[in-house]
Order: sequence, then structure tokens, then C-alpha cells
Amino acid sequence: MCFFVCLALPKSHAPKLDAVSHLFDVTDVSEWSIGEATCANRDRDSSFLITVGGCSCFISEGKKHRTDAASANELDSLIGSLLQEAPSLSILIHYAEGDLSRERVVRKDKRLVSFDELRGQYSRLEFDIRYVVKGPGSQKKARVSRETRAHSLPHA
Repeated sequence: MCFFVCLALPKSHAPKLDAVSHLFDVTDVSEWSIGEATCANRDRDSSFLITVGGCSCFISEGKKHRTDAASANELDSLIGSLLQEAPSLSILIHYAEGDLSRERVVRKDKRLVSFDELRGQYSRLEFDIRYVVKGPGSQKKARVSRETRAHSLPHA
């Protein structure tokens, strides 16, 4: 029984994951139940397990039975790097009772969070909730878009 971190991001940004995931083993699980629970749209997104030594117990404050090679800080770095280019990503934490490739994972809810709210809080996230994290670029684009619309509206 272990924790597992699953990240989903747009397929166009998936190659970036290999470039920045030095400490982690990355497995494409888009076709697994956990991958389906983590992504928004299977045609648009890919889902990946982020593990070290076969699980993601590095996020746990008490259960680091596999390795000390990675920590929540490294996961913060990985997610921060991905959000520099991807407009958003999703993260789901699951506690597996058996073989994860065969285990049914049912998403309980979806919640929007900022990266600042998520940073270092992985052990406090509720299991099987899809947390959608917007990148700083998407927030900046939304702000610019609102400002542009405000300035382009005809003044009465």
C-alpha cells in the first residue's frame, strides 16, 4: 500500500516532462484508471505517474520507505518547471491498495488551486481529487485579456 502522484498535462507539453523529471521515474498511465481520473480530456491530455522506487511515498511526511532521493521540494520544482510553459496541469494523489495498473480510481471532485496553494502541501491533499493548477502564464494572459477588453470597450 503506497501513495501515488499522477500528473496530467496537455499532450503538446508532455515532452517537457522528460526534460525536467531528473529524480523521478515517469510512466505514461493515460490508459489506466488513475490516468483517466487525473486528466480533463483524454484526447487533449496525457497522464503520468511520478514515482521514485515504484511509488510516490516521498510526498508523505511519515512513510518514506523506498528512498530519500526525492522530496516534496523536488516535486514543487518539477511542477513549477512544467507550469512555465503549460497553461495548466492536474494532479491527483491516490493511495493504492494493490496493483495500481488494475485498481479502479474514481475521481471524487475537481478543485482549482494556485501553485502557491499547492506548493509543499501534497501530504495534505485529499485522495482522488483532481486538483487543477493554472500556470503563471495563463493568469497573466487572463489579466491582459481583461485589461484589453476594458480598454477596448466604447466609452459612453
